[in-house]
Amino acid sequence: MKSTGEAGIRAYNAGETIIDGVEYSRGTSNVTVKNCTIKHLRTGVTLAHATGTKYVEGTTAIGCENGFSLGAGNRSRFLCRLCLWPCIRNNIY
Repeated sequence: MKSTGEAGIRAYNAGETIIDGVEYSRGTSNVTVKNCTIKHLRTGVTLAHATGTKYVEGTTAIGCENGFSLGAGNRSRFLCRLCLWPCIRNNIY
């Protein structure tokens, strides 16, 4: 099976926007993901670039090449289900 897109849920922590000469920093912090189902994408949930506490509960990745990529940092809760076929790997460190 081949994935049909990039990521189901993804957080970014970089970038700047300038509006009328005022610079705004962008990023994602203290992410909560609850009761989601992601099917047939390259990655189910990617929060590796988010800062702060990452809370993931009741989330399922089905048929994703990489189920969950949470990265380092604080994780207050991680209660999820991963469909083992055809998921290839998880990056939870």
